[in-house]
Amino acid sequence: MTTNPPHPLTDQSHDLVFAPAVLEWVEDNPGTVLFERNSSRRGGGEGRLFLNPKKIITVRSYEEVLPALEELQQAVAAGLYAAGFIAYEAGYAFESVLPRDRLPDTPLLWFGLYDRPRTVSKGKNGRRKPAGRRDDPWSLQPPKLLPALSGERYAEAVGRILQLISDGDTYQVNLTFPLRMSLPGPAYRWYDFFRRTQRVAYSSFLNTGAVSILSLSPELFFRRENAKLVLRPMKGTAQRGRTLEEDKKQVAWLKESEKNRAENLMIVDLLRNDVGRIALPGGVRVRTFFEIERYETVFQATSTIEARLRRDITIPDIIRALFPSGSVTGAPKIRTMQIIRELEEVPRGVYTGSIGYFGPDRTAEFNVAIRTIVVSRNTGNAVMGVGSGVVHDSDPTAEYRECLLKARFVTERPEEFQLLETLRWDPGKGFFLMPFHMRRLKESASYFGFQCDKWYIRDVLEQARKSLAKKKHPMRIRLLMHRNGHLEVETKVLRPLPAVPAVRVSE
Repeated sequence: MTTNPPHPLTDQSHDLVFAPAVLEWVEDNPGTVLFERNSSRRGGGEGRLFLNPKKIITVRSYEEVLPALEELQQAVAAGLYAAGFIAYEAGYAFESVLPRDRLPDTPLLWFGLYDRPRTVSKGKNGRRKPAGRRDDPWSLQPPKLLPALSGERYAEAVGRILQLISDGDTYQVNLTFPLRMSLPGPAYRWYDFFRRTQRVAYSSFLNTGAVSILSLSPELFFRRENAKLVLRPMKGTAQRGRTLEEDKKQVAWLKESEKNRAENLMIVDLLRNDVGRIALPGGVRVRTFFEIERYETVFQATSTIEARLRRDITIPDIIRALFPSGSVTGAPKIRTMQIIRELEEVPRGVYTGSIGYFGPDRTAEFNVAIRTIVVSRNTGNAVMGVGSGVVHDSDPTAEYRECLLKARFVTERPEEFQLLETLRWDPGKGFFLMPFHMRRLKESASYFGFQCDKWYIRDVLEQARKSLAKKKHPMRIRLLMHRNGHLEVETKVLRPLPAVPAVRVSE
C-alpha cells in the first residue's frame, strides 16, 4: 500500500521558507490565514501560516459576539490557535449606548481554530542575488480608485465635527470613507504586489471563502506575551520628500507639528485608560512617545505603551477593554463612536477592525486593520477605507488630502530597481574619490530603504582590488546594489576619451 507524501506546506518535518507557493496556498484554500511580522522594510522577519482549520467561527449578529469570544477562549485553553479578524462594528456589542442598527457586508467576527501554525521564515537572503519570479506581480496594472466621498462632502462632515468639538462633545474624531476599485485575477498576486509597495510590519492575507482580505498595516494594535501587553498607536502623518534632505525636513516638520503631537497624545491617553481596566495597579507606562517611522510614501508617528496584565484576564476581557483601537475612533471613545455612526454613511467592516491570532501559551498579536483591502472572490470588486483624525484646528482640504495620500501605495506602480555606483581604479593609486562614492551610496540606500553594510561593501571592493592587481590600465568598477544589500561587480578597461572636438555656438 502506498501513501501520498504530505504537501510541503503541511509537512511539519522541515522549516518553511517564504515563497509564492505560500500565497498560492492561501488563495486556493478557504479558511487559511497568513500573518506576517516584518522585522524591517528590507525583507527580514517571519510569518505564521494557519492551515486546515478544525472549525470556522463566523458571527453576523451583535448578540453572538461575546459568546464567540468565550468560545475562542475555550479553544485556546484547550491548546488550539485562533486566527482571523474582528470587524470595527463588533465594538458596538460591548457598549449598550452604541447603535446596533446596521451590519457590515463581512461578518462581525471571523476566526478559524487551528493546530500549531507553520512558521514561515523570510530570512535576509544572505545578500544573495534575488531570484526571478515565475508569477511576476510587476505585470499588474495599479487600479483606479473611486472615492465614495467627494472633497466637498468630506468638508461638510469635518465642519459638523468642528462644531461638535466646539460644543464639547468630542476632542478628536477619526473620520473615514471607502475607496472602491477592481482587482481582477487571483487575489494573492495583488497581495504580493501591494506588500512590495507598502513594506510594513504587520501585513496579513486571509481567505474566508467569500472574500480575500489583503491587509498592509504598519500599526500594531496589541501584542501579548504572557502577562505583558504592548500597544503601538499610530497617529501623525507627513509625506516623504523627493531627496534625503527633503526627508529630513519632513521629519523635522512632523516632530514639531503641534496638531500631530496633540492627536498622538490624545490617543495615548485614551489607550492608557483602556488598558488600565485590565492591568495591575500601576502597571501601565508609556515607553516611547511620538517616534517617527519611515515608509515608502509617508512618515508616521507612533508611541509605545506597555502594561502588566492581571492573571485572570481572558480573551473577552482584552477585546472588551481595548476594541476598537482608540487610534481609529478618537476621544472620548464612546461618544466619538456615536458621532462616527452619525456621520459615516456605510459600515467600516474589517477596515479599522483588527486581524491577528491568539495562541494557547498566553500569546497574541493583532494589527489595526488600516491600509486593508477586502476583495470579492467572485467579482474582483474591492473596497478599502481611508481616514484622518479631525481636531479643533483641522483644515478640511488638508485632511482630505491626507486621506488620499494614505492610499497612494495602491495606485503607485512599484519599481524593482538597483542602485548603481561607478568608480575609477588606477594602478598604484587605487579607487578614485572612494569616500565620496561610499557616502553617496550610503545616502541613496538610506533614502530607498536598501540594506547597506559598509564592511560588506569594503570586502567586495577589496576582492575587486585584488583581482585588478596585475592590471596596467585604469579600470571602471561598476557596483550594482540590490534591495537586500547584495552587490554585483563589473570591471572594464577605462578607455581614454576621444579628443574633444571644438564646438562653436552662435546665437
